[in-house]
Amino acid sequence: MCATQPIGKTPRHILFDLDGTLVDSVRITCAVIDAMLAARGIIFRADPAVARAMDAIGGEAMIAAVMGPHCRDPKQEIAEFRARHAVAATPADLAFSGVPDGLAARAAGGLGRALQMLADRVFDAMK
Repeated sequence: MCATQPIGKTPRHILFDLDGTLVDSVRITCAVIDAMLAARGIIFRADPAVARAMDAIGGEAMIAAVMGPHCRDPKQEIAEFRARHAVAATPADLAFSGVPDGLAARAAGGLGRALQMLADRVFDAMK
């Protein structure tokens, strides 16, 4: 129940964060960064441990940390990352175990859902 929901009332909506909450976004983050580096002829693989640690921070700080010494301009790199990510194929098994069934059960129960992706991008732009 959210903090603004009166006690005793049944919630009508729930807001989910997507990356790292519903899906294991580290896999796709690393794949996109690996593709960016490969396109530049750089033989370096993104470290999933670094990507996981920086996932919640996101934005320029995340891209700089995951690309390491190969990051030239974090602002430019994150723009390229987002463009590539937007057209990257999403693996069917990206969701964490139980997520598809859990979301389906909530929807069947009439609970509206929303994802926190847009708000995250707006927040990144404000930094």
